[in-house]
Amino acid sequence: MSNTQAIGTPPGSTLSTPSPTELHDQDPLAAEAEKSMLFKTSSLKPIYLVVATTKCTHQGRTRLGIGFKGGLPWPMIKADMAYFRKVTTNGKSNHSASASRNSVIMGRKTYESIPDKFRPLTGRTNIIVTRSDQQALAERIVKELRTGSHKQLTEEVDIVISSDPNNNTVQVEASSIEEKLPNIVVTSSLTSATNMADAETYCIGGSEIYGMFLKDTLLRPRLRILQTEIQKLEDEEVFECDTFWPEELEGSSEWQEAEQKEVVAWTGIEVPQGGDQWAVDEKVGVRIRVRGWERSAR
Repeated sequence: MSNTQAIGTPPGSTLSTPSPTELHDQDPLAAEAEKSMLFKTSSLKPIYLVVATTKCTHQGRTRLGIGFKGGLPWPMIKADMAYFRKVTTNGKSNHSASASRNSVIMGRKTYESIPDKFRPLTGRTNIIVTRSDQQALAERIVKELRTGSHKQLTEEVDIVISSDPNNNTVQVEASSIEEKLPNIVVTSSLTSATNMADAETYCIGGSEIYGMFLKDTLLRPRLRILQTEIQKLEDEEVFECDTFWPEELEGSSEWQEAEQKEVVAWTGIEVPQGGDQWAVDEKVGVRIRVRGWERSAR
């Protein structure tokens, strides 16, 4: 049973999935159960981890940097932002008005790092995973909507907060303007977050949430990675980073790179580099390319 609170218009993250060899070494019944579980999870829809990375050196080793001082290490890159919006909003299964919305799953810090005028991300269900008080966060989001850049949009609208203790979620809904102000779900459970997702599911960070997906033995087999690789045009220069992608991709036995045509088939959206090796942004001084990764068949 859910509890609903109507707010009227105010007056003023690594555990890997066992390989077939490892399964062979287990108790036969346990191995058979494990293989059955893997079959079931592999038949479910994929979950995409969407991440932009840059190679940098940290404590003497090469890492994939994804953040610096709570934000991105690089300035806004139009081609990357446009690709992100198209993929997470449209997707290959979300082209009609009647289609279910795609979902973007993120941590609280990632949600709060999105500029006020862009959050919540329109056209997508925003699912926030947090250890903080869910109700308090939902109420704070409503207050921001009432007083921030969405003030004019929300001043004539009732915004409803509803809680579902059984599913460990709190929802913020403004149904009459759903196209411009999508539903927001707050939860402390990764399982609830993935269960709430409608059409395509995209995790957009941050590092801790990526790690949670990568460590989850039930969700890991469903993962695909959409990586935007970013480099400075001056080859000797690198971006400074203090937050990093949790796992190795290149040279890993866990992940294999998908062909570009496969990546396009996954999303229904052309990659920024087109048929070239890189897309270049002279104004920002970077080159970018999108790469896709999926679990290695072992």
